[in-house]
Amino acid sequence: MQAVYSLCSVLAGLLSVYSTLIWIRLILSWVRNPEIRNGNLYRILSSVTDPYLNIFRGRSFNSGRVDWSPLVALMCLNIVRSLLQMIAVNAKFTIWLVVAVVVQNLWYYIFRYFFIILLVMLIARACIDAFGSPASKLWLDGLDRTLNSPVSVVFRLFYSNGNPSDRKLVISSIIFYGAIYFGLKYGVQALVAFLVSL
Repeated sequence: MQAVYSLCSVLAGLLSVYSTLIWIRLILSWVRNPEIRNGNLYRILSSVTDPYLNIFRGRSFNSGRVDWSPLVALMCLNIVRSLLQMIAVNAKFTIWLVVAVVVQNLWYYIFRYFFIILLVMLIARACIDAFGSPASKLWLDGLDRTLNSPVSVVFRLFYSNGNPSDRKLVISSIIFYGAIYFGLKYGVQALVAFLVSL
């Protein structure tokens, strides 16, 4: 049985290397230099990584100009790698281990970034409001349109009977969503540890 766990560890290491190759290939694909795009390194990386990436291309992972299929491909690869790694470390395979890996990767690849982007936008909104010039009104308008839904949640929860200033509402939103972010971060870690122990 120890050989199976050792094999899982080796496979996890190989998938980690393969994931790195995919990242390098994706970064090089953003470079518009024809010498790089037609070079041997890019062709080799494409021949190694494209068969896997093509599984996800053409699916409904596009939103406008952004193709999310490489991120979905990397997330699936990381789920398998994490599962193999957890099997090797814990010397067991259970359904709870699979659930732990899926929860951990959903947090890491989707929900964590949502909260980070939301908090960065809220902090930018607060800074532009505090230190911005009259010319920054366009930025404020754009941020306000994007942040309308999350900020209105905070308004309904805490200020439905009052009329707070924009600054107070934005700062309250930063605190509220920051608390949710850290609560989920440590909650997911605790849940994953609990599921792995089952």
